[in-house]
Amino acid sequence: MTVRGKYRVALITFLLLMNGFPIADAAPPIDRNALDQLRLIADHTQLTPGQAHAPKPIEGFWVAPDPTNGVTAVAVFRVDTEWFVEVWGACQPTDCPWPRRRLAFGAPSTQSDAPDNATAMWDGAISRSAVFRRDGQDLVVEVTTVFHDDSPRANYHITERLSRLAGATMGKDLPRRTPLESAVRDAYQREFAERVPIPAIFNDERSVDCAGTGHMMTTAYMNGPRNRSTLLQMYLPRDGTQVEKKAVSSVIRPAGTFKTLVVIVGYGVTVSAEGIKLFERAQKQINEDHAAFARSRGYAAPLIVFDNTNVVVAPDEISDPQKPADVRAAAARKGVSLAGYQFIIVIDPNPVRFAGGLAIPPNGNVYVGNFGHWTMVLGQAEWTAIARTAYHHEVAHHWGWIHDWSPTCGATKLGFEPFPAAPALFGWEDVDGDRVPEILDETPYGRSR
Repeated sequence: MTVRGKYRVALITFLLLMNGFPIADAAPPIDRNALDQLRLIADHTQLTPGQAHAPKPIEGFWVAPDPTNGVTAVAVFRVDTEWFVEVWGACQPTDCPWPRRRLAFGAPSTQSDAPDNATAMWDGAISRSAVFRRDGQDLVVEVTTVFHDDSPRANYHITERLSRLAGATMGKDLPRRTPLESAVRDAYQREFAERVPIPAIFNDERSVDCAGTGHMMTTAYMNGPRNRSTLLQMYLPRDGTQVEKKAVSSVIRPAGTFKTLVVIVGYGVTVSAEGIKLFERAQKQINEDHAAFARSRGYAAPLIVFDNTNVVVAPDEISDPQKPADVRAAAARKGVSLAGYQFIIVIDPNPVRFAGGLAIPPNGNVYVGNFGHWTMVLGQAEWTAIARTAYHHEVAHHWGWIHDWSPTCGATKLGFEPFPAAPALFGWEDVDGDRVPEILDETPYGRSR
């Protein structure tokens, strides 16, 4: 239930995290099931020792500022004398990693014969061949996809242009890290080719699901233009000895003032005029939650502020509250201009249709249904629960949060409530000691310019 941005600023990472569904882009979407059928054909990409230094011009981490053809990020890196590539395609909730492949060099591009071209092959029921070449300051990736199964899908060729993500360097005066922190730092370098000298870590042994299973969690937000960030995530065992899961996603940066439109469907059974005032009180409490957190950390201002506009529509004025287009149309008919809203939330306390909540990409849409199965006029407790679900839960998905960042069972409290996860995992703590929370820091996590 996380978000795919229409404007993807930076996408980084390796390997998949959770189940997902393909994003519909200009080219046919990447199919996670098909990814499982890809297998390594080493003969296509076996390197020779003389090729070990060939790809310097394309070495590094590359991201697509506005991917339209399905490739969102590429990493080119060296292991001993061999060079490898990892590619990510656009998927939900996190981008799909293609299996790591060795690179071969010197192959011609369809558009250029530059000597630093490199190629990689993926074979299986769906085969892909990719050419990587420099064009000025950019990396151009050309991918030919061929379907060998019985589906009617047509083969296709795409070209994506990516920009290098500036590498961070280790700060000179950083404090010494514990062995666990050092292991996580090294994992960022190994898994993402990113230096995160002082990582944000959540490792509370009380954080377990109902089966008693838990893990250590670490995240890093790499801020991009506008209000977007690239989010790196890793799941590790408590001792940090290995990476169990990792992922990357382009998310709305969890910082700033968010202009928010709330459309409330006014069912007579559940919504009263007094109830709207109760909801406004609950909205103020959401902002106070963030303000209180900022005060507790000594910040000059809250990291998160919701600038709310509430609109009430009758049930017959909205076709389907679960469809963002219908919600927007209902608001527009009320004379509301939708320009500038980062989030559009619909509250749908339908007394005869019960439903939970949903964060709907790509434009900051949130749906909150009648998760409490209410069939009476809602009071303060119910409106408070609705507000917390909308702002502390569903909006957090747009920031990249996933339920198992910090699993719990039942009513277990871990100390970061009412937020859904440890604040450090949203970049809201100052983990590198420079008195700036990482989500606002120009050199987050101890990185250098």
